[in-house]
Amino acid sequence: MNVSICAASNRIAALFTFFLLFSLSGCGGSSTVPATTAGGTNSVNFNNQAQNPTHNTNFVAAVSQDFTTVNTFDVAALGGPFKSVTIDVTKALGNITGLGLRPSNTANKTGAKSAGATVQIYTGMSEEQDGLCDSVSASYQTLTVYLNDLDRLDSVEPSTFTASQAVVDIYNTGSVATCTRVTTVSAVNNVSMSGLEADYESCTEAPGDFDGEWKGTFRCDDGPFQDITLNVTQNGGTATYFDGEANYSGFICGNIYSFRGGDGATYNESGKMVIDATNPDSATKTSSYRTTTFPPFPGRCMDDLTRQ
Repeated sequence: MNVSICAASNRIAALFTFFLLFSLSGCGGSSTVPATTAGGTNSVNFNNQAQNPTHNTNFVAAVSQDFTTVNTFDVAALGGPFKSVTIDVTKALGNITGLGLRPSNTANKTGAKSAGATVQIYTGMSEEQDGLCDSVSASYQTLTVYLNDLDRLDSVEPSTFTASQAVVDIYNTGSVATCTRVTTVSAVNNVSMSGLEADYESCTEAPGDFDGEWKGTFRCDDGPFQDITLNVTQNGGTATYFDGEANYSGFICGNIYSFRGGDGATYNESGKMVIDATNPDSATKTSSYRTTTFPPFPGRCMDDLTRQ
């Protein structure tokens, strides 16, 4: 399915700033139910609002700038859970508008292209938004933006961006943080937003069996190991579980259960539970949490679980 997502325009920054908001979501908003078109392709338009509200940005040559957005969306409305996510970066060139900066006609491209900027896209759970670009555990993709000899946008390499399994698992929680680190070759002024498209493949794997009571130990950050009991209630490809005063819900693709929840008052938490390939009654659960206090406190937890 093709999805219009927030993006950017204006000279060299026209292309790479739309990666600030390339995630599968309305930045801080919710998606509408996709309209089905011929051939079964779904299209979704999002109302986007960046976490960084100032979209008019001036870039200094060779100085990196980081932009973080937090995106939420309805996984089920998009046909999820997802099996794969691919962004056709070349298509995004056609979405650039403003000051006549659409990519020049092929007939006008007479010389060799030159690198104009590098873009590193870091993706994590929404709870990992703090310092995401400097996180050693964050998944990231590096892109290079090229200009032609007319100083106009030429291309992006790689031309397509296929998300790793770890990133797809994050998307399946319905809440994603994206940090985009942009380094330009020359100074650029006045960046504004436009659109981007992504292709999604829905999960076709039969959902694994997560139903039942699970017991084991968990550890958050460098704290002590503690006992835990959680009860998973599964209904086909969806599941919920209760953990003390916290409730969670999410989607199952194969042996991976991606979830999001919290206690509704003091913290939010996203993660995944993975059943062992050789023992269906053994599982690991990893998650990221972020307190709702100010300033917020983020952290990570890991559980080793056995079904009772």
